[in-house]
Amino acid sequence: MIVDNIGADVLAPCIEALAVGGRYVTIGRMSGVLKGELDVDQLAEHRLHLYGVSNRLRNAAQRAESMRRFIADLMPALSEGRIRPTIDRSFPLADLAAAQAHVEGGTRGVSRGRVGAGTKLRPRTRRAISRAPARSRRAAARSAG
Repeated sequence: MIVDNIGADVLAPCIEALAVGGRYVTIGRMSGVLKGELDVDQLAEHRLHLYGVSNRLRNAAQRAESMRRFIADLMPALSEGRIRPTIDRSFPLADLAAAQAHVEGGTRGVSRGRVGAGTKLRPRTRRAISRAPARSRRAAARSAG
């Protein structure tokens, strides 16, 4: 599954990256690009599923219900480590320019997952994070917070 908050300028590479039966979810248009090309042959051949989500079109009660469902359905899986975001790399806030260059592909091609920048982050790579046992990651998160 790909959850895209960038926009139509990344639609084609996202569709290309999906496996057979994959799901593409668009949840935002941060780049401002609203129209893109879709290869319908690839869509059919790979039996892809496309979803569009917009909270702007929902009223307050619908947004509140979405939040209740998120808490009930996803929070247990997140807290138990059954699902977790892919963290590609984290940068100290002082290295914000390096973080931006990494996201734009300047340091090693393409970012694969979330890239964080903040005051309490230590530079780490995805490899270091994925090797750490879930229990020690949770303990580290508690002590850092």
